[in-house]
Amino acid sequence: MHKITEKFNKNGVYFLVDVQYHYGTPKEVMETTPPEKDKAPDGQLSIDDVHEGVEYAVEGDGTVSVTEKQEAEEVTQ
Repeated sequence: MHKITEKFNKNGVYFLVDVQYHYGTPKEVMETTPPEKDKAPDGQLSIDDVHEGVEYAVEGDGTVSVTEKQEAEEVTQ
């Protein structure tokens, strides 16, 4: 369905265009939420995924070092 209406205000005349599309998909299918696994796109973490980060230490001279425990875990992965 489409409808074009001529309108006017203090700035002049304009046209209001209403366009409405109807698809054959049932309303229940369109309004359902996707399963949990499909919420985040491929390669992107979802809001529920937690990343704890890496423990590190900053020395007084500005150097940064990773704890030995983290280095051992990264080597095994």
